[in-house]
Amino acid sequence: MSPILVWGIVLAVAVVFEIATVALVSIWFAFGSLLALIAACLKASLSVQIIIFVLGSLLTLVLTRPLASKMLHGQITKTNVDRLIGKKGVVTKSLTAYEMGEVKLLNGTWRALSKTKDEITKGSQVKVLAIEGNHLIVEEI
Repeated sequence: MSPILVWGIVLAVAVVFEIATVALVSIWFAFGSLLALIAACLKASLSVQIIIFVLGSLLTLVLTRPLASKMLHGQITKTNVDRLIGKKGVVTKSLTAYEMGEVKLLNGTWRALSKTKDEITKGSQVKVLAIEGNHLIVEEI
């Protein structure tokens, strides 16, 4: 089989796979195979074609991965209960070491436990540190 045909197939497979996944997992191989295809058209030896493919793919990966990662992932927007972490609320039912209390937070009341297991009395201000299951883990501020 001709090297030009092989690199053309590799290029086509990489492009089709990239289009199918839209996750930037094979675009680097597509670029490397394009460079190797050009080298094959210029009658470079097979070893040179392979080196060009590997180096082209690696160089493209190193240069574009940080940008691609930033574009794909962007800023993560907290949704639902994740947005409660870091918020401040007021204790409406005291928290003890052995009993959950309640915290009023963002127009809702949530069951809560103290991170340190210390008692936090009604009326105290707390900060949400985490969410475990259906209750908040808080600390007094």
